[in-house]
Amino acid sequence: MRTYSTTHNGQDWSIEFPDNVVFAFNPLYIIINTASVNLSMQFNVVCDGVTRSIDVELFKGKARIFFSRILQLFFDDYKHFRTLDFTVSLSLAGTNIFSTSFVAIWGSLTLGDRYNAYGLFKFDEKAEYERTRIWFKKFPFKVSMFSLNPNHNIVCVRDGIKTPYIPLQSIPLTAPANVDGEWRGTDNKIYQFDTSLQKYFPEDVGNAREYGIFDINPAWTFSQAKKTASFRIGDRATMNVFDPTFDYTFYQNGLTTHIVNLRISNDECGYYLRWIDRHGELQYFLFTKGVETDKNTVDSDTVSDMEQIGSMWYANHIRNTQISSKLTCKCSAVSLPDEIYEYVSTIISAPVIDLFIGRSASGREIWVPVVIVASSFDYDTTQKLHDLVLSFTLPEYKSQTL
Repeated sequence: MRTYSTTHNGQDWSIEFPDNVVFAFNPLYIIINTASVNLSMQFNVVCDGVTRSIDVELFKGKARIFFSRILQLFFDDYKHFRTLDFTVSLSLAGTNIFSTSFVAIWGSLTLGDRYNAYGLFKFDEKAEYERTRIWFKKFPFKVSMFSLNPNHNIVCVRDGIKTPYIPLQSIPLTAPANVDGEWRGTDNKIYQFDTSLQKYFPEDVGNAREYGIFDINPAWTFSQAKKTASFRIGDRATMNVFDPTFDYTFYQNGLTTHIVNLRISNDECGYYLRWIDRHGELQYFLFTKGVETDKNTVDSDTVSDMEQIGSMWYANHIRNTQISSKLTCKCSAVSLPDEIYEYVSTIISAPVIDLFIGRSASGREIWVPVVIVASSFDYDTTQKLHDLVLSFTLPEYKSQTL
């Protein structure tokens, strides 16, 4: 928490407010203390030119403003933008007495949890924030990175070879004047228009705004990678001795350094799922297929369906007006080391999960929303490798109505 002090109309004000990076689904408060008076104030939240305001009543000079839910309401396109800039202010009788800015992440942290340099966690003398992911090269895949500096430097290495990073803004594109929203280029890729940057980008590059949490398609930078690849964002310091077993050992890094190590897999059989974890990052994994269960539900309404067969009519021919069906798929991820299981298991609590079912004739990715079946998931801390077995349901479908 940060503290701001000021004097307004002869009264001393003390205001406590969160740090400059917050998580929208953690409890967020602004605490006000002033002279023992009762006052009415206005609390304003501004994001991308949109303002939401609430009235605040001070009782004996004190008030606590809970504003997490207000921030959450601004995330209306969380699949693409899971970081937003906010400005909040307090005004009294039309006079502004306090204002500050936040970077908010569409996610949450638990006590002991860490995201980049944020959160209260046990410091293990490893400054950089580092993650290991499996890159399933046969499927759509993106890597979520984080930076508060829009002019960051990304260092890339594939198979032990340093590789230049290809910024999305450097991709030269010219779209026809009559295109609205998306178009197919001469390279047979689908391009979409990014309204924030006023430019077209290939659909598979991820979020073109490289700020906050943004998504990179490693295939653009690491098209020649065979086994491993790494991205690193952070300030350079003293050069480390290169360790050939770890591609990410470039420099001594600070707390704000964000490193992603990719292990490349060419597997292509199974259920390929995509989800947003509790930190607001995209995750992907190819699960091994298991048993599929199709459960139907019969509508209680019926209709008579008598028919004349030969010279007779036969009664009690009843049909149910509609049949609903829901498909449940069981799948598993086996023999996962700790660092892989740690991120794969976040699918259990993810609110947004999609199943990849292929591409259309035009090349568009087709994702179907799914829901994880509520269950208990065991993690044996005495083992070095772990299994995750889960089931998910596809959207319910219904037959014709009689």
